[in-house]
Amino acid sequence: MAFSEDDMGGFRSCFELAPDACYLNDLHGNFVDGNRAAERLVGYSREELIGRNFLSLRLLQPRDIPRAAALLARNAAGWPTGPSEFVVTRKDGAQVPIEIRTQPITVDGRRFVLGIARNVTERRMADARVRESEARYRDLFDHTTEMIQCIEPGGAFVYVNRAWESTLEYSSADLIGLNALDVIHPDNLAHCEDLFARIKLGEEVGTFEAILLTKNGESVFVEGNASCSHDGEVPVSTRVFLRDVTARKTAEAALSQLNDELEERVKHRTAELSEANKRLTEEIQCHRQARQELVASQTQFKNAQQAAHVGTFRLTAPTYDPAYWSEECFRILGLRPSDPIPSRDHFIRNIVHPSDREKSDRVTMECVRDGRPYTYEYRIIRADGATRWVSSKGEPLYEDGEVVAIQGTFHDVTDRKQAELTTWESEERFRAIFDSEPECVKLLDRQGNLLDMNAAGLALVEADSIDDVLGQCIYTVVAPEHRAAFVAVNESVFSGESGVLQFEIIGLRGTRRWMETHAVPLRDAAGEITAALSVTRDITEQKRSEEAIRDSESRLGIALERLELAVRGTSDGLWDWDVTARQFWISPRGMELLGHEPEEWTAPQEFLADIIHPDDLDRVQRASEQHFAEHEPFDIEHRLMFANGDYRWFRSRGCAARDKSGAPIRMSGSICDVTELRQAEAEREARMRHLQAMDRINHLIVVAANAEEMLENVMEAMLDIMGCDRAWLCHPCDPETRTVRLPVSCSRPEFPGVVGSEAEFPLDEQSRMVMRTLLDTGEPIGFHGAGVNDAIAPELASEFQIRALMVLGLRPRTGAAWSLGLHQCAYARVWSDEDKRLVKDIGRRIEDALTSLLSLRDLRESEERFRTLVKHAPEAILVHDVDQNRFVDWNPNALALLKLSAEEIAELGPVDISSPEQSLSDSVAEFARQKTECALAGEYTVFEWMFRDSAGHEIPCEVRLTRLPSAQRRLVRGSITDISRRKELEEKARQHHRLLAHTSRVATIGEMATGFAHELNQPLAAISMFSNACLAKLDSDPTNVEAISAILRSLSEQSLRAGSIVDRIRKFLGKEEFIQTACRMDNLFDEVLSLLNAELTEREITVDVLLPHSLNNVHVDRVQIEQVLVNLVHNSVDAIGECPTAPRRLELAARDRDDRFVEVQVRDFGPGMTDDVAAKAFEAFYSTKSKGMGMGLAICRTIVEAHGGRIEMAPNRGAGVTCSFTLPIFEELPSCPTTMKHSSVS
Repeated sequence: MAFSEDDMGGFRSCFELAPDACYLNDLHGNFVDGNRAAERLVGYSREELIGRNFLSLRLLQPRDIPRAAALLARNAAGWPTGPSEFVVTRKDGAQVPIEIRTQPITVDGRRFVLGIARNVTERRMADARVRESEARYRDLFDHTTEMIQCIEPGGAFVYVNRAWESTLEYSSADLIGLNALDVIHPDNLAHCEDLFARIKLGEEVGTFEAILLTKNGESVFVEGNASCSHDGEVPVSTRVFLRDVTARKTAEAALSQLNDELEERVKHRTAELSEANKRLTEEIQCHRQARQELVASQTQFKNAQQAAHVGTFRLTAPTYDPAYWSEECFRILGLRPSDPIPSRDHFIRNIVHPSDREKSDRVTMECVRDGRPYTYEYRIIRADGATRWVSSKGEPLYEDGEVVAIQGTFHDVTDRKQAELTTWESEERFRAIFDSEPECVKLLDRQGNLLDMNAAGLALVEADSIDDVLGQCIYTVVAPEHRAAFVAVNESVFSGESGVLQFEIIGLRGTRRWMETHAVPLRDAAGEITAALSVTRDITEQKRSEEAIRDSESRLGIALERLELAVRGTSDGLWDWDVTARQFWISPRGMELLGHEPEEWTAPQEFLADIIHPDDLDRVQRASEQHFAEHEPFDIEHRLMFANGDYRWFRSRGCAARDKSGAPIRMSGSICDVTELRQAEAEREARMRHLQAMDRINHLIVVAANAEEMLENVMEAMLDIMGCDRAWLCHPCDPETRTVRLPVSCSRPEFPGVVGSEAEFPLDEQSRMVMRTLLDTGEPIGFHGAGVNDAIAPELASEFQIRALMVLGLRPRTGAAWSLGLHQCAYARVWSDEDKRLVKDIGRRIEDALTSLLSLRDLRESEERFRTLVKHAPEAILVHDVDQNRFVDWNPNALALLKLSAEEIAELGPVDISSPEQSLSDSVAEFARQKTECALAGEYTVFEWMFRDSAGHEIPCEVRLTRLPSAQRRLVRGSITDISRRKELEEKARQHHRLLAHTSRVATIGEMATGFAHELNQPLAAISMFSNACLAKLDSDPTNVEAISAILRSLSEQSLRAGSIVDRIRKFLGKEEFIQTACRMDNLFDEVLSLLNAELTEREITVDVLLPHSLNNVHVDRVQIEQVLVNLVHNSVDAIGECPTAPRRLELAARDRDDRFVEVQVRDFGPGMTDDVAAKAFEAFYSTKSKGMGMGLAICRTIVEAHGGRIEMAPNRGAGVTCSFTLPIFEELPSCPTTMKHSSVS
């Protein structure tokens, strides 16, 4: 089939209007062609690109050139490439990231590379936003103190955070090939495997505990929770959140162990001390009053310690500013616990008494320098101005051999100081006691010189009188191995501290004795230390008796200290349950946790039923009974009644002591207030759920291609996020409208919703009231149970099984308001505040997304409409500012037409782009001015004009001028249509008409010449014969006139006969006779294909011959029917050649149409034709070929109709055209044999 050049323009339009940049270059990288999108992408016009190499244009960065060359080499080898990403530098210098795919192609024997480039700027920005979001979440996870891990179903690690790595001492490289079970302690492995199996099945396991192993094999106790993500029913990944509770577990274990050990040792020690007390009673009769005061002081100290009245603090290097103060510190100083902790410099300058400032600073620095604990007393000035005495104890804390902090305590000793002052004022009474004291009492100065000593002391040092030792250094009687300690105690006394020391002395006569001295400073009225007072007694016998238990006392002291630190560190309350006596004891701290005054409290065990929450009482009793019976750990969280009647959550842990038979006799433990912890955990989990939900919604909104897809995806996600049965969007949310639609509605299968987004629902008064409330408040509204009927019609609630409803109004800034709704159908759900907050936040995000997407859609549609109208208009468009005589706007077609850049055309006016050669009576400038004035006057001006492009080529155009409305400038828009093609076609049409006239004359002469040759053949032959005979007769017998005359008469007769033949041909010129014979269709097809075999082979076209098993012969003129078939096959071959993508195949077929005719078909699969073209195909002088005369098909119709048949042409349903004609049947000969198939190209 043949096609006009306009048909090929359609393919060019597809290439031009492709959304992606398409270009064609040769194998050297030189541009051959490109579409408009390619021009927009690089900023160069097509004329600037064609013929130039991408290297000369500097489109690519230097680092990308080797990679581009490698891709071009692959194209040269025949391989496609891509996708590959590059950064292209546009003509204006802007850099654009693109993705390129290339394919080598061959056109007319030449090899090219077809490239498709796509701008991926938005995709990269989206990737960057995703990476930024991921980085935020990764940073959040990496800086949390909880251990977070994500593992595959097989146990391989997908992700762990920094807390996980630092706690278990693994690096990222160590995780390769590591399984989650590899870090679990063997004793805990079976429990964890069962736990993970249950999690993969979707069970909720709650908070669990586990033991993990560090890389070095050390045990780490953790507790936490885990959940598993599923793809349908297949587990995808397990997320585990863990907290390191090793310190807590260690403290609990130590506390439990020390509690048992302490109880046993206290009993033993109590008995020993009781016996020792009896022995000492007789020795300290004279000091009973002082001893009673001391005991009272110790009792007060013990009570104060139990009541936590001792302040604790921590000073951190290098400035040693306070990092922590207990509340008691603030109380002692008269400050509020909410006040900021003062710095060390502020504390010394403003709180410490001026007389003690230098000493306070020195003691702290000596502790840091020497690394030794200290104990000293000093005065402070409280916030209310009162001066108080405090005693401070501290010890250094080390890390890597360096002092990093000082931890200690201090407490108010004002009462004791006042007692000492009272003692100092009654010196006379003291002197009497001093002299009569059976123990050694002495006074020493700072250098250790003896100032005074009673008689008991003289006896111990074996001195005969005071004069023997008075003024002498007492250090000499101290055994050498204890001398340094004695000196240190004496010096510490003069530093304001008191001291106790046990040491050996060597009497003046060489007797060795063990002594115990108690030394305190003596001060004058001004508070200055004047002497060290010490009471020393002989403990030689006691030392021997105590030697055996000294080690146990040391261990007991360490245990007591650990216990005290553990109790203080955990801030737990202690309790003890005497099972036998049915008594329950709570420590002061425990009472304080319950909101009571911090004092010990004992009550019958029945009081537990009064303070334990009724819902938890059975659970607590079962846990204690299980602990008694099965030795299971007693560790349970439950609620206890606070002093004001409220309930708070506590964690109770304990352990039972048993008698020899194993029966429990008492149970001791601790309680810890975990209300805030549980609330914080609940809030954290709620926040995490909220953040995860919002992140999921944000992701769905970001990746959606359009508003419809975004809303559908978000509603599907709402079912999972909110755990509801139906989620929908209603539009419009307008109480004044009559009906509403549900454009998006997602439901669970068991609760189907509305089918079809176009279904409309009438709006009742209940719904109108709800809509008004939504639009007024902007808050979500929830309904449940019978309250649902207050929001919607009862019949709707019943039809859709709605038992709970929440709705929220959405007011995007574009268009009408929407409403977001959730249905709970399985039960009457009471919507929580957390549910409403989440729905509100999601709704606001949907509202923003709707605003953006709808605005963007409207903007894009509007922009696309105008852009399409202007940029893809077939004509060039220029906007002329008449006052400035410059073009101020244009479309790409104008730049392409004139071969100018945007910068160049902005400097030109109409005259600058016009050819000076115009068919005008006036000048070019005057004619342009006149036409412009006509357009400004409102006239629609159309004229033809000759433009000149930048290369100097003349371009004939049709120009239409109109005025553009503008308040500031006089603007004229010119629509310019290039009529070069039209002019060429007009000229060609004129030439074609001349050629047809000439061809018609030649064809007529040819037809006459054929007739002459056929009709005049015999008379001309006779004339030749008679002429030769006459000549021969003249040569042989020139005198025989009669014979010659007869010959000449015959010659004349033949000449007349030839003349009559010419006359008859002239008269019957249009009449043609033909000979019909019986022919087989397979023979006709074979002869035609033989004639066309060379052409078919050259064009690589296969011909399929389709004949039935039985076919009648036809009665035709063989030559003429072969001419028809040759003409039709030749047309089909031409049509296939004009369409490179068409299948290289055509079909010849024949069948019996009825008992009179055989139908013959020629079918091709080329570009096809329209019905209008097919209807005119057999008209004389009508052709779709540029060089066709339009006579071939007309002759075919004449031949077929001369045989009594009909011929017609119709386009195929798919592609191509089928030409059918009928021929008469010849009934006398046998029919054709079986089906034959002939292919000219195999």
